[in-house]
Amino acid sequence: RIPKKNASTTIKEAKPT
Repeated sequence: RIPKKNASTTIKEAKPT
């Protein structure tokens, strides 16, 4: 499971918006 904090980072890495 990915913590919410890491989830945000993962989205940024995959989708830098």
